[in-house]
Amino acid sequence: KGPSALRYGPYATSGVVNSFNRLLEDDVESATEISVGGGTIGDSSTGAIYATRSFNNTVLSISGFDQESKIIEIPTHAESALELIEEGEAIVDASQDVENTSSETDGISASLLFKGAKSNLRLFTNFIDKEYGIPGHAHHEEEEGGEEEHGEEGVKIGLEKETFRGLLDYQLGSVFDRLEASVHLTNFNQTEFEDGAAGTLLGRDIVETKLEFFNSDTANWNGVVGFTFMDTEYASSGTEAFLPSSENDVASLHIIQAREDGQWSTELGLRYEDADVSKASVDKNFDTLNLSGGVGYRLSESNYIGSSISLSERAPSISELFSDGVHAAASRYERGDVNLSSEEAIGVEIYYRHSNGPTAFQFAAYNNDFDDFIYLKATGEAQIEEKDVFEYRQGDAEIYGFEASLLRSGNWRSAEWSAELNYSNITGELNDGTPLRSIPPEKIGLFGELDFGNYALGLDVVHDDDQSDVPSDQHATDAYTEVSAELVWLPTFSTGTVITVAVDNLLDQEIRYHSSELKDKVPEAGRNFKILATKTF
Repeated sequence: KGPSALRYGPYATSGVVNSFNRLLEDDVESATEISVGGGTIGDSSTGAIYATRSFNNTVLSISGFDQESKIIEIPTHAESALELIEEGEAIVDASQDVENTSSETDGISASLLFKGAKSNLRLFTNFIDKEYGIPGHAHHEEEEGGEEEHGEEGVKIGLEKETFRGLLDYQLGSVFDRLEASVHLTNFNQTEFEDGAAGTLLGRDIVETKLEFFNSDTANWNGVVGFTFMDTEYASSGTEAFLPSSENDVASLHIIQAREDGQWSTELGLRYEDADVSKASVDKNFDTLNLSGGVGYRLSESNYIGSSISLSERAPSISELFSDGVHAAASRYERGDVNLSSEEAIGVEIYYRHSNGPTAFQFAAYNNDFDDFIYLKATGEAQIEEKDVFEYRQGDAEIYGFEASLLRSGNWRSAEWSAELNYSNITGELNDGTPLRSIPPEKIGLFGELDFGNYALGLDVVHDDDQSDVPSDQHATDAYTEVSAELVWLPTFSTGTVITVAVDNLLDQEIRYHSSELKDKVPEAGRNFKILATKTF
């Protein structure tokens, strides 16, 4: 969070999820790892292999995986109770299989690292092939005699994604200590199959070039100055194409700087973007500026307080501007608006952090005031292709909330234990009081782990309250408690072997994530027992 997140895009000051790929790590030892496993839901199976080898100043890494799952089983009716009531159908509380939920995914990745005295060069490539079904999309066909039957296959999505990345890390030793230069190429192709026949096709090609110059101790300031150039081309075909063929060109500058002065810390961030979004007969240009500043004060060795403020702008996306068709993954007809303007927001956050030995506590409260917030709204007009029609609109809005976490650790007999308690509460509404769509409900979670060395036990309990603050075009979502547990065993008689036995949705609850656009079509899977065996040598 905070100004430093502006490295990654506008609105990033609200938070960035940092993901890791082991093929992009620098300090690795030669090893081979093989994993096999499966689960009871959908008779799922998974297999993976990872290998890395070091040759003097060169490191080669490869990995591959294959995952398959048949149709999933759910603990109750597929459609939510409110959806069934609206359709005038009976509510039958019985576990069942959900048609058209099978999936199959496989992929392969490779990385080559060249290490030099002042530089590192990494080349990375990745290919993923995936096919999955979308529940709730089977068609109804009228038979003779007036009876109905469902189409056998419904809507399936097949996608292929190819990625290439080159990354150069070079030590400069001048005003800027280090340069990171990268080129990222992505080719994405998606095919929508309806009852086995290929229909809508969507392709996306992305070329991203980034240059970042890192400085340290420049008048006591540390940070980065970066430039990004990204070209995205969309190509679509088919009578039900959701998006038209279009192009999005973005050039951006970001500057992040931070300094420490005794008990005080300061962080400043700036990001400027020039975006050009176009299709056959429309060309839109957006200039956006994001500014963020934060200040913190260390009350003592264990206590820290701080606050930040941000002025943010975001250009509308291609889908918000140009969409006009059935969005299969969301089960609705979406219509964009070429007259949308950039969103603007003023965000304020205050936080407190405490860390003292085995105890850590964090609290944060935030408020974001939006001008011209972009949101989806049902039009109320007649369905198109048996789907409700939604359009993108703009209006002033406010999103605010707070979150807190408490972490404790210690020893119990021969084991080490840790426990973490999390709480979050968020509210989002238009200025007229209308709730925003898909705002997460109040949530409390507890995670605990007991580690005996060669085996460990983990328990994860999350309770989501019901979400009844919804707009008129969205159903409320019931509360649920999601419980997961796992046992990790490192057998002493087999070095490098790890056996993991886990269970998801232990209570076999009806779980519908309020943020999911398909929550009223099908809940999450029921109780799922899993096992995974990993051998490293």
